[in-house]
This record gives sequence, structure tokens and C-alpha cells, in this order.
Amino acid sequence: VPWDSILLAPETGYDRERPHVISTGQILLAASRLQQCDFGFIRPRYAKMFVENIDYVARRASIRVIIDPNCGYRSLAPGVPTR
Repeated sequence: VPWDSILLAPETGYDRERPHVISTGQILLAASRLQQCDFGFIRPRYAKMFVENIDYVARRASIRVIIDPNCGYRSLAPGVPTR
């Protein structure tokens, strides 16, 4: 799916047991460990990542990341989250 079309992180389906290999051009959706929010909920924070470039010689990667820092929200769209 195109980067701009991912507007909401799924609540389930994350594999937390093993590492994942990703390549240039791939998009990865991620959820952090559970964290306690200020208002009492326990939720992860969500992100989407796009691997723009991997330089194996220099051991460097360029990755575009959007993280919703608002605890309890799953929005990955630009701007103030509404859900």
C-alpha cells in the first residue's frame, strides 16, 4: 500500500516475538511496548516507517518515520489526531 494511504494503525496483528528483515521501498507498521498514559489507559504508541535507502558499505539506512506520540491514538495521518 502507498505510504500516504496508511492513515490508521491496526490494533492487532503485530509480531512481537521475532525480528523482521525489511528492504528498501518497504513500509513497516509498528507498535511500542505497552505504556501507561496520563489518564490511566495502558496502550502502545504506533508508527509507520518507510525504508528509503540502505547503504550496506557505510552501514547506514535512511528511514522516514511517523509516530503518533499521543497515548491511545492510532492515527498516522498528518496533523492533530482525532482517533
